[in-house]
Amino acid sequence: MIELELNLLAERVDRRGSILRDLEQPGRSEGIDSAACRLLRNQRVRTVAASGQEQNQKHRCRKKDSFELSHHSQYGASRYNAVSHRVDREVYCGKVHPVVLIHGIDDTSVLFKRLQPYLQERGWLTQSVDLVPNNGDAGLDQLAQQVGDLIDRHFPAKQTIDLVAFSMGGLIARYYVQRLNGLARVDRLITISTPHRGTLTAFFRWNVGARQMRPGSTFLRDLDTDRHLLKHIRFTTIWSPLDLMIIPAVSSAIPEARSHRINVLAHPLMLRDTRVLRTVEQALLG
Repeated sequence: MIELELNLLAERVDRRGSILRDLEQPGRSEGIDSAACRLLRNQRVRTVAASGQEQNQKHRCRKKDSFELSHHSQYGASRYNAVSHRVDREVYCGKVHPVVLIHGIDDTSVLFKRLQPYLQERGWLTQSVDLVPNNGDAGLDQLAQQVGDLIDRHFPAKQTIDLVAFSMGGLIARYYVQRLNGLARVDRLITISTPHRGTLTAFFRWNVGARQMRPGSTFLRDLDTDRHLLKHIRFTTIWSPLDLMIIPAVSSAIPEARSHRINVLAHPLMLRDTRVLRTVEQALLG
């Protein structure tokens, strides 16, 4: 029985090799059914691709990063103040990580009803967070702790993740990265229409979250003291010069990030624009 199976296998290999040799010779493929030709070619491509992926799994490039993290912050619980410790990061180049989605003020995870399925259809595992309260009555540092708790709850301690954040959510993501040891596990940070340098519209509210988003606020100045730490991650910012919620709109640009300017007519339309979705996808692959 085993001998019969081996003979059949050898005959199949010989037949396939003969067909492939015919395909490689000029003028010899005309007599072979075109669908069969495409099937064989595709099977060869898949075999080569699978082999390449296996090699990448064995020899994928790794970037090791180790540095001293030290800051003195007036925000957050006392155990996060006067922090000084060494951060060791090991990032796999080109690897797709789970994506955590962080919404902005007055929003919920429903905000990502287009972006989330867009990413999932392309193979990303996504997890969205619902911040409470979402209207600015809580400080952004407190909301960042909620993000940290969600990440700890849903992902293993050594799991590297990517963050995609909208508007106020981008500042929350930065606080998590810069203050709550998120730097040790975040590979990519993508902010969309985030007031990194504040927005004048924050003066229309008087609660703590809004005050923290005002230009020159103590919160923003505190984050800027070690903004250079963001160079240790792949940081992308996407913004529109037509955004009337972020004033001035250029506040969304920041030197440490790769900046993508896309002309979208309004703040809430950013996450519905196909160009923005594609830019997010490219940044998550970069």
